[in-house]
Amino acid sequence: MWDTATGRLLLQHSGHDLDVNGVAFSPDGARALTASDDGMVRVWDAVSGRELALWRSDRRVWECRFAPDDSDKVIVVDGMVYQLQLMPPT
Repeated sequence: MWDTATGRLLLQHSGHDLDVNGVAFSPDGARALTASDDGMVRVWDAVSGRELALWRSDRRVWECRFAPDDSDKVIVVDGMVYQLQLMPPT
């Protein structure tokens, strides 16, 4: 992640094996989603960069978003549209 005002790199996430197609932030800015050609959607802590959750598809994932009505639900598109409920980390 970069600081949009300065262009300075703030945090570098690693985990996807192929290109990332989509990034979304939760309404409160605390979490980020990434969707990738590797079929993975990852949920990250936006401040620490720690991975919080992972969802796998057998196809490339084109898009991901937090649902507008609930920051604990995400929308994932991989040719199909899914609405997933995020569970708190244990």
